[in-house]
Amino acid sequence: MANYDDNSVTILLGKGDGTFMPPSSSPVSVGAGPTALAMGDFTGDGKLDLAVANSTDNTLTILLGPGDGTFTPVSSPPATGTPFGLAIGDFNGDGKLDLAVANFDVNTVTILLGSGDGAFAPASSPPATAGPALVVGDFNGDGKLDLAVTNRGNSALTILLGNGDGTFAPITGCCGTSVELTHTLGMAAGDFNGDGKLDLAVAILNIQPMFPVDYVIILLGKGDGTLAPTDFSLLLPDQPASLVAGDFDGDGKLDFATASDPNNYVSVLLQIPPSGPGPDFAIAASPTLLSVQPGGTAKGTLQVSSLSGFLGAVSLSCSGAPSHATCSVTPSSVFVFDTAIATLSLSVTTTAPSAQSLILASGPAVPPQSLWQLGLWASLLGMTFVATLIRIREKSARALALALRAAALVCLVFLTGCGGGRPAPPTPPSGGTPVGNYTLTMTATSGSLTHSTTVRLTVK
Repeated sequence: MANYDDNSVTILLGKGDGTFMPPSSSPVSVGAGPTALAMGDFTGDGKLDLAVANSTDNTLTILLGPGDGTFTPVSSPPATGTPFGLAIGDFNGDGKLDLAVANFDVNTVTILLGSGDGAFAPASSPPATAGPALVVGDFNGDGKLDLAVTNRGNSALTILLGNGDGTFAPITGCCGTSVELTHTLGMAAGDFNGDGKLDLAVAILNIQPMFPVDYVIILLGKGDGTLAPTDFSLLLPDQPASLVAGDFDGDGKLDFATASDPNNYVSVLLQIPPSGPGPDFAIAASPTLLSVQPGGTAKGTLQVSSLSGFLGAVSLSCSGAPSHATCSVTPSSVFVFDTAIATLSLSVTTTAPSAQSLILASGPAVPPQSLWQLGLWASLLGMTFVATLIRIREKSARALALALRAAALVCLVFLTGCGGGRPAPPTPPSGGTPVGNYTLTMTATSGSLTHSTTVRLTVK
């Protein structure tokens, strides 16, 4: 075991009854901040040796074992960054074990070719985005060892296909789902679905706010070097720093165990088919009734929940908005995993009637079609009245009074015929969101899974 705090490695010898005890030489001093161990026969003497990655002083420690549980340090190979993960395999096919080192801070993988005597020499390093872990396996079935390397800064992986000479080539666009604010920690390789192709179990550190913490996912190998994510995940205790695969219950199926730091949890995950429905998700809206005036915005929330360990990206859309209105969901996509509940914003924006429409809706004081008649009658009446007064002056006062009464009667008849200047019926407003009741449908989709929910909208 690597002891980060006291810069040592503890050796525990098995007693054969399930218990262990340290030899007198344990613990063994190594470099500062040991984070990873790898075990193999580096000298070809049939006895196990150890390689240790020390992340604080950026060194590697090689410990040769004489076969009695004790270890002796030898000259350490050069380190080119912050060594955080180790993997062992014969990468150039010469029958001698080599080392692959994941350098956390400088985002590289270092390949160290073994000479067979415990010494190592750097080889050409493959281009890769490195994280804290890497595993060895033949992911494309060509008989040459490949590497799976975690990516620092998201939960995707890089697959490096081995050429058999100690060099590697990355597969473009592989593998896993890139999720922001996550890191990949431990990994373990094995055939988890029994199809003869190498798969991966990957522990994810999640630092997204308002979400549960960390979880493990399964990537199924296709046999060509690429891996496909499943829709299953399982929540784990905080920071699952390491992961190992094995058949822990003897049923012939691979299980895996994780170790959590800093909470010192060990989780054993057995491969048991679920008894209930498979992974799925649900969508719900709150509130289910919204009201708004034209020109306003109605707001609500949506929740997408993972069911039975569902893992994946869910896309959302909104339909059914009235004319001159928009319905949107923010964000339009969310990634959920076991027990996670994502909350999104629902917004319905309406449009107010235009100012011109409101003016027309109030109606003019006098119908436009009556204005020309009013002018014509006023002109005729004025000329007639003036002519009458001129003639009456030449006659009696009694005749003048009769003329005035006649002029008033003519005006009354004129105003009645023109409608008296009453306003025309108002024109309904146009150009805004119509009042009424509407049904909005929010649809959530992930692969072949689709679910929807509705909200009743009232524009008043």
